[in-house]
Amino acid sequence: MCRLGRGAETSSTSAALRSAAKVTVASADNSSISPRSFLRRAGRPGGTRGGTVRTGTGASFAITGVALLRDRIAWTTITIRMKKTTEATTLTASVVAACALICHHPARRPPAVLSPTVPERWAAAQSYRADEALTSTALELLACRMGKVVQVTRFGPPEVLATIAVPDLVPGPGEVIIAVSAADVLLLDAVIRSGLAAAWFPLITPPYVPGNGVAGRVSAVGEGVDRGWTGRAVIARTGGSGGSGGYLEQARVQAGQLVAVPDGVGLPEAAAVLHDGATALGLADSTGIRPGEQVLILGAAGGLGILIGQLARAAGARVIAAARGKPKLDLLAELGAGAVVDYSEPDWPGQVARLTGGAGPDVVFDGVGGELGAAAFEMIADGGRFSAHGAASGGFAPIGADQAARRGVTVRGIEQVQFGPGEHERLAGQALAALAAGRIRPVIGQVFPLPQAADAHLALETRSAVGKTLLTVA
Repeated sequence: MCRLGRGAETSSTSAALRSAAKVTVASADNSSISPRSFLRRAGRPGGTRGGTVRTGTGASFAITGVALLRDRIAWTTITIRMKKTTEATTLTASVVAACALICHHPARRPPAVLSPTVPERWAAAQSYRADEALTSTALELLACRMGKVVQVTRFGPPEVLATIAVPDLVPGPGEVIIAVSAADVLLLDAVIRSGLAAAWFPLITPPYVPGNGVAGRVSAVGEGVDRGWTGRAVIARTGGSGGSGGYLEQARVQAGQLVAVPDGVGLPEAAAVLHDGATALGLADSTGIRPGEQVLILGAAGGLGILIGQLARAAGARVIAAARGKPKLDLLAELGAGAVVDYSEPDWPGQVARLTGGAGPDVVFDGVGGELGAAAFEMIADGGRFSAHGAASGGFAPIGADQAARRGVTVRGIEQVQFGPGEHERLAGQALAALAAGRIRPVIGQVFPLPQAADAHLALETRSAVGKTLLTVA
């Protein structure tokens, strides 16, 4: 069992080793040796097991180390160049030396190549192996079970998303581990990954794991946590605003972040309302929707827009659903919108004016921002309520406070959905209850396996996605 987790450390390791690290072993001819097989065949350094390990053509091993450092991931690869046939204990010692080097310096890259032909580097690596605590840790790491996470390696296009292996997580006091079934994917994830939102989220810098929420089952609980959670279906946020890790096979969260999924609700559907359901309820509550009002929704075919539309209709309002393209408009009409408008058409403001008898909408939910949001503000009725929560176009709608005051328009921004401690969990619980009762119904338009996160981001960025986008874990 891999026992490394939050709080695991030895007397000679720095804080960098307090989470975990891991190596995998593969030979240069692309054949691989599993960590357990490697240990069985090669033995421990200084042990009595002899024999040889044949490395195949190329005679080198790639040692890839992964370290979790304060919930962030650093990784590096060290190549060990040996003879084709190498004494088992020598090779094992080399692997352990490389692993120890990675453990000791996970936040920066150690030498890319270790070889007896480079005496200084070789001696430095072997000195780490001489540390018994590091050697013990490195050998344990070789036997760890591994999970997958998707990481943003640098700001840029979807291709900067990479799937890497990390050790199984271990819960600390007050924590639980969730075996993830589905992960929430937001357009915001893609915007942050691109680097365009760096000014809004300055603390999120590569490398990092994107995403902000998961659905799954509790697989382990830490000290002080009710063991009755074990095996239960749950949803949970995995970080604050902007996310800090949702694209993964295992998630570690505080027990207080768990929201139980009601019987009869599937985990994909639960994941679909984790963020969008809670946000829709928060927006509806803060904006207020009255029977008979005209409600304009921009970005109405997205996961959040669809749920806002359902809540508005349930409140007795007439919904004007605005989106881009015939497939999305057809879906919105099928879902019960009172009218649909394509805002890629130049005359879309005129269409809204005609649909509202020239008065304009009473309420606008702007999930798009930019010029479209600004145009929607121009057409809102005097005394209306405007929710400027979206920035899908690359920025929030530019609305002048003086103009809003002159017209008596109440404007609320992104702050209305930046929930305090416990508030998101309360709203997510309400969303799950509404889902179980049939009052809301998310539309899951596309699902991608975890390693295809780049495809999910591309679908969102090209506006081809309809409804909710999820990542699934097999």
